Amino acid sequence: MCRIGLCVKIFSAGASKDCTAGLNADTVELLKRRGPDSCTIEEVKVEDGATITLLAAVLGLRGRKLTTQPVKDEMGNMLAWNGKVAENECDTTVLIKVLSRCSSESELLNSISSIEGPWALVYFKRNEQQLWFGRDVFGRRSLLFRYTDTGMALVSAVVVKSRETWTELPANGIYCLDLRASSEAGRLHLRFFPWSRHPSGSSFDPASWQPTLLGETLACLVDPGLPTPLNVDLPDRTCPQLPPVGRPFFRRVLREHPQFAESVVQFERVLSEAVRVRLANHHMACRACAPKQRYAPIESQECTHSAVAVLFQSSDTHPLSHRSAPILLWQSCFLEDWIPWLSQRSVQRSCPRNAQWIS
Repeated sequence: MCRIGLCVKIFSAGASKDCTAGLNADTVELLKRRGPDSCTIEEVKVEDGATITLLAAVLGLRGRKLTTQPVKDEMGNMLAWNGKVAENECDTTVLIKVLSRCSSESELLNSISSIEGPWALVYFKRNEQQLWFGRDVFGRRSLLFRYTDTGMALVSAVVVKSRETWTELPANGIYCLDLRASSEAGRLHLRFFPWSRHPSGSSFDPASWQPTLLGETLACLVDPGLPTPLNVDLPDRTCPQLPPVGRPFFRRVLREHPQFAESVVQFERVLSEAVRVRLANHHMACRACAPKQRYAPIESQECTHSAVAVLFQSSDTHPLSHRSAPILLWQSCFLEDWIPWLSQRSVQRSCPRNAQWIS
């Protein structure tokens, strides 16, 4: 897991040359808390006085060794990445190799748009003096932006409430900041490559929030898996309410409709495989054993405690109890603010005995 901070400064007359001013100290501290294992700052001076400062804070959860970010290759390209695309190798290393081999914008766009899963990235292409950034089509990784007096800033963490105005970057495509053209013009030169379709079925006009963005069509190679647009409308309150149903009803449905029973079996199989993939290459060491075993070879790790916890609300934990690793299961018990203290104690008693109470 990586947290990203970016500051771009296009120098102008009388402007301060401290590029890190785009990210205040409190915001940087929040980034470091989200990535306590490593925090690296790379500063690059571009032609005509522009400067970019890329900060990446890493929380190492996978792999046999910690990979610091931003990752930098021999050509000077840099990548700050928050996502997961590879099962057996560091995905950041895999991705920068793929992006560095791209010799044209179309190849780069096709490579980025073919990434499956949740992600947010900032990629600096040294030779072309271009800064590429964006999020996956569903926007499952946060990336905030704001404009400064002499440039812009990006951050992928909760920002401190202040006079600064941060906006969530729309997950509607990939953005490219041309640093060379920005330095020559003294203003940001941005291009926008939208996804060809949106999972919500709605359209978005990028010109409504930044008039300098240029629209170019980019075919979204990532199939969201939605044959029809999502229903984003609230139901009519005049619609009749469905009667409550219980387990006997579902048992009867499964008994009378074998195709539904097969779907349930397939769902359990897919969920079990998803848990297995999530545990693959994970640091299987608990908090107590992690300092001495975290980056030890996987086959030599001796920790037998639960290194992964799942917070869930369900009566059946079987799909989450994967055979490949012990998983600590936390069942959630929700409380309303108006419940008095004595009622809270009764709610705690109704929770499973093996559950850990979290207030």
